[in-house]
Amino acid sequence: PIDRETWQLIRVGSDGSLGARYEIAGDMTEIGRAGGQVVEPDDEHMADHHASLVRESGEFFIVDSGHGSGVWLRVDSPDGVELENEDQVWLGAQILVAAKLETSWTVVHYGSDGLVRETYVIGEAGIFVGRGSEYALDPSDDLLSRRHAQLCVENGKLKIYDRGARNGTYVKVSGAVAIESGAEFRISTKGYRLERVGELSPSAVAGSESQDDAALQRGGEVELQDANHPRNFPVAAGHTILQGFIEDRGSEGEPLAWECQTGTCGLCAVEVLSGSDNVVPRAATPEEKRVIETTLGTGSETSGLRLACLARVQGRIVLRARS
Repeated sequence: PIDRETWQLIRVGSDGSLGARYEIAGDMTEIGRAGGQVVEPDDEHMADHHASLVRESGEFFIVDSGHGSGVWLRVDSPDGVELENEDQVWLGAQILVAAKLETSWTVVHYGSDGLVRETYVIGEAGIFVGRGSEYALDPSDDLLSRRHAQLCVENGKLKIYDRGARNGTYVKVSGAVAIESGAEFRISTKGYRLERVGELSPSAVAGSESQDDAALQRGGEVELQDANHPRNFPVAAGHTILQGFIEDRGSEGEPLAWECQTGTCGLCAVEVLSGSDNVVPRAATPEEKRVIETTLGTGSETSGLRLACLARVQGRIVLRARS
């Protein structure tokens, strides 16, 4: 519970660093190059009044004025974002445009030069895009992660998932879109985050330690089975399986792959062969299950699978990598 709260916009750099903070005092906060409450005079690509942050009935909405290059909302939900026909997605320096055909979905890839590069059909299995994925887009684009995002069709709807991309995945806003605390969006070259600021009550602070954290006092030992690169390594108390693997000088992809280290890319999925009672938490969260199911495909057997970047150990376990 929060006793007192205020709201603010925080400038977010391309490297994730936090900059200027703007307190939200009224029901409308205008963002642009001239006038308004958030002014960016040095951004020549930003319109004088580019967008507005509107508060209405306790909710916030980001609204594009239509005078600039648009407003782009970061994809951060574990449930992904549903795309409509002609929706635009910004990844690295690349743009993807959704196109609905009679019986299928495609995305058209525009390079950093604005020219069409390729059109991809999104089948039942979906596709991964990124510098190290099957659909690399532009291998020379350093702003792209190796596994940047995933596009798939669910119940006839095209959805996009961000897979822990360090520079994010953004969808262009159409009309007024509701956003919550923690939401990030880009306007021209500037990034912003909406945040609620408050003071936690003493009871909330005192109760913040979980039973899982209290139980992790001794770490464990992992046997990672692989035909070419079997590994045995310790995991320190409170550390994740992936942290233990990296600390033991584990090489990426031999046999365990990873990128985001936040439970979103799905590359570090492992199958628990024995010692499941020594995995903490014992059961995957709904968000973890969702990532495993969507990245491996709905036809894959996902029982017994965990993400090594989220799971910790308190004893001996035997694993097999699935990436």
